[in-house]
Amino acid sequence: MQLIADFQHRHPGVSVTIRTATTPDAARLVINDEAHMAVIFTMAGEPRLRTRVSMAQPLHAVCAPDHPAARSQGLTLADLARHTLCLPPNGFRIRQVLAAAEIRQHLRFFCAPSSSRANRSPCCRTLPSSTISAPASSWRCR
Repeated sequence: MQLIADFQHRHPGVSVTIRTATTPDAARLVINDEAHMAVIFTMAGEPRLRTRVSMAQPLHAVCAPDHPAARSQGLTLADLARHTLCLPPNGFRIRQVLAAAEIRQHLRFFCAPSSSRANRSPCCRTLPSSTISAPASSWRCR
């Protein structure tokens, strides 16, 4: 958020609005000129969109320090399947990536029923590395 605050300080006449959307919805907003840009997990071959910056986005498990998974130095997908996950709704690309991994590795992830309930119960979240920290050296410009 500091990045946006700094930008708005340097450009006081420019308004910045941030919305959360599924990958297809974010793409549609840009295509329909309802948004100037989108930051998305992956997008397969949409000819009306152009990628400007691309970076690796490995998923990381994030949990409270007292969560049993926090004791592990590293978690496999099989390890994650033993814990309750707090995931975004089905239309989000992270959810689709994990669903494909479940099929490939013959796993079944248990997801908390809703994000509001999950915030009160111990669960692991899976987040792209850029939402945790992203060194500029990992960016690949096109």
